[in-house]
Amino acid sequence: MKSTHNTVVRSLLVCILIFSQGLLFVSAAQAADKIYWTETDLGNDEIKRANLDGSEVEGLLSGLERTLGIALDLVNEKMYFTENKWTAPTVHRITRANLDGSDPVVLVTGYVPFGIALDVAGGKIYWTDQSGDIYRANLEDGSGVESLVSTSGPYGIALDLDGGKMYWTDTDPDRVARANLDGSNVETLATNLNRDTAIALDPDEGKVYWGDWHFSEGGRIWRANLDGSALEEVLNIGMDHTPYGIALDLFNDKIYYTLTGTPSSIMRANLDGSDAESLVTGLNSTYRIALQLEPPTTPITFARWPLAVILLFVAAVTLSMRRYRTVI
Repeated sequence: MKSTHNTVVRSLLVCILIFSQGLLFVSAAQAADKIYWTETDLGNDEIKRANLDGSEVEGLLSGLERTLGIALDLVNEKMYFTENKWTAPTVHRITRANLDGSDPVVLVTGYVPFGIALDVAGGKIYWTDQSGDIYRANLEDGSGVESLVSTSGPYGIALDLDGGKMYWTDTDPDRVARANLDGSNVETLATNLNRDTAIALDPDEGKVYWGDWHFSEGGRIWRANLDGSALEEVLNIGMDHTPYGIALDLFNDKIYYTLTGTPSSIMRANLDGSDAESLVTGLNSTYRIALQLEPPTTPITFARWPLAVILLFVAAVTLSMRRYRTVI
């Protein structure tokens, strides 16, 4: 009976270990989720990050020049960002760094990049450029630059990799447009806008979101079907601010956006625009925003299904106790 008792104890300990590890995985997933944003302060731009609730703000990089674009590669734990300085000595480049801001490496120079988007699996970086073109290059080292689309004022950019499309906002003419990833088949989705800014996609629900500022109506966030139909206003944020950054948390049906103005802030709302809340306030001019959500290194099975862990624990304990009673 002693041997059976020891078996039961060992079973219980294993179950407790599994359960505790499940809780640790949940905590790890929650702790890893971050908001990243770019912040302008008269030539001393910064990249910062915080928890999704706006707590624990930390500066990652400073002394940057006009950082108008940021994108995250969560597979390789890297961030990519653009810089532009028009006064001598001029600076126009795309840089890659670790997610904590360390080890920055310049990948692309000789262009004037604004918004950027990544195709990590395909090994490509896409960006909009002041020249009026949309480019892409190799993600690893910035080589192999290709001009994909020639327009007038492309700004924000987002990729629907499964659908084989890129979407962008254009400031001249003011529109939202899309094309195939190789630049072919350009389509205009929405017009009659004023100053289009950021853009983000929800491919599963077939939606595209973008920011806009109108001289008589102020800052707004819109959404439409991926083909431009069913246009609707999601948020009207007033005359004093412009939503230059938009990012979607599709796990929790949230939209994160920047309110660029004086002062600036980071905001969050439901995807339909309800329950808007301030997360980080009192900032300098905020521009782009990106989300770090459940990195691939986090075992999301436990993080996303804690109930399964609990049921496994209960079942194992019940089975062990039955065996123990049978022996007794």
